Amino acid sequence: MNLFHFSDTSRLPWIMSSGELRPGGNKAGGFPSPEFVWATTNLLGDASASVAGGDPYITGKVRHVRFTFDSALFTPWSEIPDHYPQWTPDQVRRLESYTEGASDPKTWWCSPRPIQREDWSTIHSRSYRDNRWQVLSPTSEIARMADEHGMTWLGVEVVGRPFVSAKVTAPDGRTGYAGR
Repeated sequence: MNLFHFSDTSRLPWIMSSGELRPGGNKAGGFPSPEFVWATTNLLGDASASVAGGDPYITGKVRHVRFTFDSALFTPWSEIPDHYPQWTPDQVRRLESYTEGASDPKTWWCSPRPIQREDWSTIHSRSYRDNRWQVLSPTSEIARMADEHGMTWLGVEVVGRPFVSAKVTAPDGRTGYAGR
């Protein structure tokens, strides 16, 4: 069975540069360790996915990205408390309540381990205006540059257009991406 991880072109150069999808490092919400790489059985995506929407997506500054891989790399969300007792029923309910009505936890799968590039069966991208998924190369060349303030920017070409971003840390510890 295939699973899907959804992201966007702000995060894509950083994912491609590292050669892996890594468990989230965000501590928002005070949830226990381990952090997970999240996936879904829903081919269309999940409302809980970290993807840019709104104006950046509508205007084409950001495209959505979908990684596909085999479910053998993941554990169904419903089994996480069996494997990680620190994820108590209360923790599970609290996380699920954040997406209530917009996402179905029955479709969620998790991996506490990074998912390596060789385990990505395909990568697709789509824009708001052209909602068809297009195949991307998993070995796209990454451009690395620094600005006048010493901030590192990474870029990758997607469907003939460059997407460039810098990784930024918010005051609450969450990681974000600033695009150019």
